[in-house]
Amino acid sequence: MSFNTIPELAVFLRQFSARRGWEDVHNPKNLAMALSVEAAELAEHFQWLTEQQSLELEKKSREGLLGDGGRADSSRSHGRPAGH
Repeated sequence: MSFNTIPELAVFLRQFSARRGWEDVHNPKNLAMALSVEAAELAEHFQWLTEQQSLELEKKSREGLLGDGGRADSSRSHGRPAGH
């Protein structure tokens, strides 16, 4: 599936949401909150890493972080020091 314009993508996303009955929950407040949670989950992988470690993490992410269908594995320590 490919889209040539942002409006085409927007139409698709509205239809996708409507087919699932998500219109009531997909409002600006809920979407902003969900986006912030997802961004925090991504940032968590870098939280306790040095710059060099974060660059090395990129190599590992292809196999590990995104190896479960695009969802990060929240059960791992993500480089945090013990006790965090």
